[in-house]
Order: sequence, then C-alpha cells, then structure tokens
Amino acid sequence: MGLCGLCRKYSELKDSHLMPKSLYGALRNAYPESGHDLVFARKSTKTAGFTDYQVKKPFLCACCEDRFSKFGENIVAPECHRGKGNFTLLDKIKVAKAEFIQNEERWISPQNCGTIESSAYLYFAVSIIWRASAGDWADGLELYHGALGEKYQERIRRYLLGETDCPKNIYLAVYVDNDNDLLPLMSFPVVNNKSGYHHHIFYIPGVKFSLVIGSKADGVKELFEQSQTNIYFIEYSFRKHPDFKLFQRETKYGLTPKGRLAKGLSRE
Repeated sequence: MGLCGLCRKYSELKDSHLMPKSLYGALRNAYPESGHDLVFARKSTKTAGFTDYQVKKPFLCACCEDRFSKFGENIVAPECHRGKGNFTLLDKIKVAKAEFIQNEERWISPQNCGTIESSAYLYFAVSIIWRASAGDWADGLELYHGALGEKYQERIRRYLLGETDCPKNIYLAVYVDNDNDLLPLMSFPVVNNKSGYHHHIFYIPGVKFSLVIGSKADGVKELFEQSQTNIYFIEYSFRKHPDFKLFQRETKYGLTPKGRLAKGLSRE
C-alpha cells in the first residue's frame, strides 16, 4: 500500500515496469535462434551479462497502470520490431507520404501517417520519460531522477491523467529503423541538458524516441511549428546514423562482459 505516483491516491501499488513488460518479450522473440537470452548492460557499473532481470518497483495503482496500457503501451508495443518480417510500424511508415527528405531520412507528419495513432506514440513516449523522472529507480537511473524538473514533471503528470492537453514546448521525433538486419535493442531514458531545453532519448526494438522539451529549442521548435505538429515519424537507418558508431564504441570499449557472456566471448 502507498501513494500512487501518478494519481497520488493511497491504494495498493502494482509492480510497475519502467519499460513495458511486453517489450522484453519482443526482444526475446526477435531472434529465437539466440536462445531468447537478453544482455543487460549497466553503464553505471560498466558491465554487461545475460539476465532475466526486469526493472520494476511498486509505483502505480491498478487504475493508472491500465491508463498507461490503454492510451500508449497496448498500441505502441505491438507495432515495434518483433522479429524478421514482423515490424508493423515500419510497414505503415513505408507507404506514408514524406513531407521532406533530409540526409536520406524520410520525415512524415501525423496527417500523412494513415492508420498510425500518433497521439498514442506521444502519450507512450511522454509516459516513459515521466515515470523514469518521477520514480526513484535504481540500476543506473538515479541520475535521471527529477530530469524533467518540477514544472514539466507536474504538467506531464496531469496530461497523463487526462486532466490537460500535452504541455507546450514538447517535440517528439519517432525514428523507425529500416535496416534489413535490425538490432534488438531497448534502452532506458537518458537526458542531455542544453541551454534553454532538455533532450531525452530512449529506444524500444526498432524505434528511437527523441523528445526535446523547452521553450528555447531554436531550430527544433521552428521545424515542428511550421507543420503545426509536435510529432514527426522518421524512416531512417540506425546503422548509418552517428548513434550507431557511439553504440558500437560504448559496447566494445565501455563495458566488461560478466558471467556466461564473458565465457561465451572467450570461447569465440
């Protein structure tokens, strides 16, 4: 029993996942030939190893858990990459009309997204960064606690409860990977603090969520406002993006394999 982090009512708290439980299943099923093993990389300890561990804690009541599922997770999670030939969001993006193309990336506004429920993607993305900021999580997320700041954290809480519209000055880019050999990757939110705005990033299988929050996000603000939207979908190649080189460097040089992972690599 305790106070729910979202509605702030005293009730029975559920074991709330930071990242939806179904996404762990999506990762396991992406490459069944791997034996369904997951590797958990902790940047805080600079280690990586096989695990069944999932990040969760008593945080939300059943009603608020259902709200997160109904308005975000149940729509977004089934459309992410779930194995070879099973990537619904990419299928929808490929037939959508691009508003413009930049650096081989196809930028698509919500009005051209057909059956994609863009409001669900916005709700889902905001709910992930809110719960990471509002909850007192462990596993290297301690530095992210309070990352939204009091003003946006409270405004977003009310939006997630359905009391208000999404706060102004929140701009979401949903990057959809079109590589033939997609990496089964999921990451917790990280934040880069800029002058006048914050940039939040996290991944689910096949999809990168990039949120810019702040009134002084020059360039980003103009780009979104000219199309009168706060969300874009972008078809891109993760392997051609600078993020991929950073991912390679950090996994190769920034992590020490442990346990079965270390033994398997030593045999190779």
